[in-house]
Amino acid sequence: MSEKGDIPSVMAERSILGALLSSKSAQARILSELTAEDFLIKEHQLIFTIATEFFSKQTPIDLVTVSSLLKNRAALAVIVSCEWQDFAFHLGIVKDLARRRRALELINKTRDELSDRQADVDVAISNLIQALAQSASSAVVKQPLSLDAIMIMATKRIESKMSGEQETTGIPTGFSDFDSEIGGIQKGELMVIAARPSEGKSALLATIAINAAKLGRTALIVNAEMELIEVGTRLLAGESKVANIRLRRGQVEGNEIAAITSASGRLGKLPVYIYDDTRWDVITTQIRALKRTTPALAIVLIDYIQRIKSEGTKEERRYEMLGRITKDAKDLAGELGIAVVIAAQLNRNNERENTRPTLISIRESGDIEQDADIVAFLHRFDKKNPNKVFLLIEKNRNGPKQDIPLRYVGDEVKFYDWDGF
Repeated sequence: MSEKGDIPSVMAERSILGALLSSKSAQARILSELTAEDFLIKEHQLIFTIATEFFSKQTPIDLVTVSSLLKNRAALAVIVSCEWQDFAFHLGIVKDLARRRRALELINKTRDELSDRQADVDVAISNLIQALAQSASSAVVKQPLSLDAIMIMATKRIESKMSGEQETTGIPTGFSDFDSEIGGIQKGELMVIAARPSEGKSALLATIAINAAKLGRTALIVNAEMELIEVGTRLLAGESKVANIRLRRGQVEGNEIAAITSASGRLGKLPVYIYDDTRWDVITTQIRALKRTTPALAIVLIDYIQRIKSEGTKEERRYEMLGRITKDAKDLAGELGIAVVIAAQLNRNNERENTRPTLISIRESGDIEQDADIVAFLHRFDKKNPNKVFLLIEKNRNGPKQDIPLRYVGDEVKFYDWDGF
């Protein structure tokens, strides 16, 4: 691959650098996830290096300060004029291309070695495998940060908040109140969403997956309850605004066909994967495999935990098994650097009483709520207004409890921000 690179690579690098020079809230994330070597263009490497030095010295990173150390300022003019709001999506592109370049370099080096007939084939292949493994693991291993660097990052985030700049540090759910208060679902976090049957757990998880994908995050929906085609039909109802029940029955009017076709095309382009299984060991294997082949995977949503099975000892009780699954899910989130959202059902007492749910309301709870970073309940306070559903955040390790109103449209099987209707 030439230094000039292809258009997607160059545009992605420009987008990231544009965000680096324009958004304080973007700086910490970009500088923590990339290195100068991840950029293909040498001028981009230089700009990133300068920005890194400024960040460590608490010097403002902007067009004026960076340009003062550049001989060729034409590149900056191009960068600041490009769209950078989708920089988070472009981060995945740049990291993926950088890994590919490193792999190709190692392969080409081995090829040159093997062109010498005196070279030991077994040793060359062994060295290549080891080098490729180290290169792959280096993309996910975090490096220790000094407290000084962390203080700089924290201070800059506070400054961006004070200036009124909105920041979603985690995976956005698309619900403005939630993302504003919580900052999205963070990488490494486990979130549990619980509710009574038919309250909308599946619809909420699907809505979060689609919203996150529309904002550039790759999502995986693991469904242990419905067939894939049923999940697809629900998603199509939400995107096309054609009632789910009529889509299932094929009762579609002529003027709706265009909307369905258009919605299908839009959904098909989103970075969303769907997988159906109930075996926990198989599910975790598939998640790890997808993360290897799709490094941009950011969020996994599992619907729902009481349907999941996991092999254990004969003495292990049901609630102990579910607790083990949630612990595994939390560990998996940290291991892969993803967010995991698990749906759960409430116990039967809460179903009958219609009282405000609490942490002990989760059916066969065990340690489900213990391992979760966030526990939220879907709950309707007013049965006369079924469209108004609250997301009750009863546990939040990194913030306050919140009651967030949402609007549920049953025909579309989809949630929206509450708009007062």
